[in-house]
Amino acid sequence: MSLLQEAIDIDRRLGNSWATVVAQGNLAGALVQAGRAVDAQQLLCSLIDHGGTVGDVELTADTLERFAAAAAELGADARAAHLSGAAERIREVAGMPIAAPDRALLERATDRARARMPAADWKREVSVGRRLTQGEALALAGESLDI
Repeated sequence: MSLLQEAIDIDRRLGNSWATVVAQGNLAGALVQAGRAVDAQQLLCSLIDHGGTVGDVELTADTLERFAAAAAELGADARAAHLSGAAERIREVAGMPIAAPDRALLERATDRARARMPAADWKREVSVGRRLTQGEALALAGESLDI
């Protein structure tokens, strides 16, 4: 994680805001994997608070997937399903598949969330997420979690 933080610092010094946001998203994914979902959630919230994903469809989907992983790790299972569904739909419309490492992170986290709820409920909640606009999904992602 220290290398990701170093990349963020370099990108900031170079004034490369897109690369900074990408590196921060990668750091959020690493934080989820390290069991630090609260820190990941806070970092991701800072990205959307500063408009970091605006205008970049893939970055928006990536961010929502990382929010979904963090929500699942924090036990916010319905939110994880909603955000997963929203990201899935964004990718589907854009014709932009999820990268294998990102899929592995998302599935690892959401598998636990799926196990905590009936399969029909998970499917219904994902469907709810698929109907959200990008703006609605980002707003949901940025809402406070009671943790």
